[in-house]
Amino acid sequence: MATGTGGQAWIWGGPFHPDTHIPAGPAIKDIDGDGEPEIIVLARNKCICLEHDLTEKWVIDETSTPSSDYPVTAAAIADIDGDTYDEIIFAGGHIDPVAGLQGGLFVVSRTGTILDFLALNTGRTVTSLPTIFDIDADGVLEVIVCDNTGTVYCCRWDSGALTLVWSRDVSSSPLSASPCLIDINGDGVREILVSTAGGTILALSGVDGSTVASIEHGYSGTIVGTPTAGDIDNDGNVELLLPLVEAGRLLCFRLGATTTGNWFRRWGFSAGRTGEVSDVDGG
Repeated sequence: MATGTGGQAWIWGGPFHPDTHIPAGPAIKDIDGDGEPEIIVLARNKCICLEHDLTEKWVIDETSTPSSDYPVTAAAIADIDGDTYDEIIFAGGHIDPVAGLQGGLFVVSRTGTILDFLALNTGRTVTSLPTIFDIDADGVLEVIVCDNTGTVYCCRWDSGALTLVWSRDVSSSPLSASPCLIDINGDGVREILVSTAGGTILALSGVDGSTVASIEHGYSGTIVGTPTAGDIDNDGNVELLLPLVEAGRLLCFRLGATTTGNWFRRWGFSAGRTGEVSDVDGG
């Protein structure tokens, strides 16, 4: 951490330093309402909550019930059960004595109690950061994640537990990037955008996972970066930016009923096509 003058204020190595793999940046929020932010760090199979002064508050690991036995992704913080208190949601794995490795989602209270573990698959891992939003505008937040075999899952808290609303196999390759939520066709409802290794961005309905539209950009390979959207040129239209990490390119698409590829930026690679997308449901 740097001070206001650019100097280093502190380094946290934790009780698992130096061989601990920290896959993503921490989540920071005052989760217990004491006026001071907590720091949520995920390292190997552990979810670690630190006070603002780096004092350890609690840890979820292989000794917890249910146990966290597999490398975890970054954490998201939101009140998904409607009790006015934030929960910590992270993807990981639990080894069941009968079923073996189960990839899924942990939901943890502000005090470090595991409220639920939802097993989404067997023998696979959930690879993306949870994306949380009320995608169907019913007042309840959905949790959306992807796994390493190309499946998208939409979950929500219901009757005291995290439940699966729908799942959709969209690719035969890993979905490493987190979904992007954006209204791609201007109907006022956000779609779930996921990037596949086959050179396609799929816009899925948040209600049932059906395909609303698709962007064929023509670059194959696993998409590591999450798509980002916004009106970057102040023309009233939303643009979609897609980072192609392996190809060294950044693609830009203007969204609407018919969406076209506008430009790309490349780093040391030859030019390729961008393509276009059409609204397939007439919305």
